Amino acid sequence: MEKETLKQYGIDVEKYSVVGTLDEGAMAMDAALLSTANAGVPVELLTYFDNRAIDVLTAKRTATNIFNEVRKGDWTTPVAKFRMLESTGYTQPYSDYADNGKAGVNYAFPARENYLFETVIKYGDLETDMAARAKASYIADNQRAAANTIAIDTNKFYFNGVAGLKNYGILNQPNLPSAIVAATGAGGYATWSTKTGNEIYNDIVALYSDMASRAQGNIDKTSKFKLVVGPSSDAELQRLNAFGTETVASLIKRNFPNLEIVVAPEYDDSTKKIQLIAVEVDGLPTGECAFSEKLMAGRVVPYLSHFAQKFKAGVYGTVIYRPVFVSTMTGI
Repeated sequence: MEKETLKQYGIDVEKYSVVGTLDEGAMAMDAALLSTANAGVPVELLTYFDNRAIDVLTAKRTATNIFNEVRKGDWTTPVAKFRMLESTGYTQPYSDYADNGKAGVNYAFPARENYLFETVIKYGDLETDMAARAKASYIADNQRAAANTIAIDTNKFYFNGVAGLKNYGILNQPNLPSAIVAATGAGGYATWSTKTGNEIYNDIVALYSDMASRAQGNIDKTSKFKLVVGPSSDAELQRLNAFGTETVASLIKRNFPNLEIVVAPEYDDSTKKIQLIAVEVDGLPTGECAFSEKLMAGRVVPYLSHFAQKFKAGVYGTVIYRPVFVSTMTGI
């Protein structure tokens, strides 16, 4: 259409100009892009964020599945002593005019040292606010991490104690009876991975026999036992007997009705050990996991643009009062 004709209708195109490199003319200028070509919206706007946090797993903590956990004193208690009582005495032939025989008691006070340990969390103003934008509870997650760190080390001390202190664990009590070695199987090896189900079961019987030889009748097959094994050893307990009718685990539980199998990663070490423990004899525990403080949260300390908080705990390790009721086998 001619410019003059457009002017007759009140349209003046003289003031318009073409944007870009279009060749269609001035009236096509509204099709030209002023911005970068885009095929859609930013992918971040289409992303689904799950508010659930997936925890990274650590090794299972099982010390308190073996012995009960008890508190002794508090964090101001450097040493805990345990009173041991032994009856003594002898008799002689009776006479109306004799003053024969003597009975008495002997006390001993074994000691365990209290080990205090700590961890600290810190969180800044900016990082806390940025985490909040991601709907993360940054402060609470840090506090939870501190509690988890304390729990991991507490479990470690219950198994191995603390070097340099009179603080021992389930695996390294200085008064434990000597470990016995697994018997060699028909294949020429002692490891359970090479043994038949019957041979593995006989190793458990050997553990029981080792304890019974020391216990002098204080235990029998109906006593309350815990068989502590590593994860790989627990898998071997699923081997079938010679007839293929029953697993080793079910055979053990049938013949020792009050036995519980506890799986602990610490037993899958270089010696590949297992332990049979009579956890309670004559109404008294064989041992206990002892702590002074389970978890203490310190004050929140403010700084210029961040906060800090300390968490602490204390343990005596595992106190085994009657080591005679613990039998250990290595080389399985």
